[in-house]
Amino acid sequence: MVADRGKGPGGGDAKGGSLHVFRSTGGHSGSLVRAGAPIPFHQAHGLLRDPRLERMWAAGGSGLGAYRIVTTASSARPVEDAARRLTGFHHPHDLQPDHQHPGRLLVTGTGGVYAVDTSTMRRTTLRTRRPVKSYVRHASGEQMRTGAVAGGNAFGTKYVHFDLSGVDRARPGAIICKARLDTTAYL
Repeated sequence: MVADRGKGPGGGDAKGGSLHVFRSTGGHSGSLVRAGAPIPFHQAHGLLRDPRLERMWAAGGSGLGAYRIVTTASSARPVEDAARRLTGFHHPHDLQPDHQHPGRLLVTGTGGVYAVDTSTMRRTTLRTRRPVKSYVRHASGEQMRTGAVAGGNAFGTKYVHFDLSGVDRARPGAIICKARLDTTAYL
């Protein structure tokens, strides 16, 4: 599944946005074809596959939604899980699993960082720092985040911040928007 933000004229705020599902016709990434019509999703921006719930989470505009991908031999289509829809975010940007608390999503946006319980869909504000571009918590509790600063590049800075250890790692000349944990423990 791909999130298409739908840029407005001149690259400004998106007026549209959609989700697109692709399927393989030959068992490899080079054989991907579009698997049906795009699904409207205002300012679609972040996607995360949830193997525990077998859902694809999508964030954008002011909302968060979950989709079950229904496949046949010749098609694949997303079906919204209406019980797992949440609105009231301010431009959600990124989605990550909370490796310390399975069953929770970490959502970043213009207003800060939120934890969402995927069973109850209850949202908790974790940080109000603005704007956080990505945020993830390791099983040990260490938190890694990236962000932008007022008057700087809107996409990020040269830093990745590790909150518990108090370490900031910089890559001179870089603009880092998102940082990830690479782990097989996401179940």
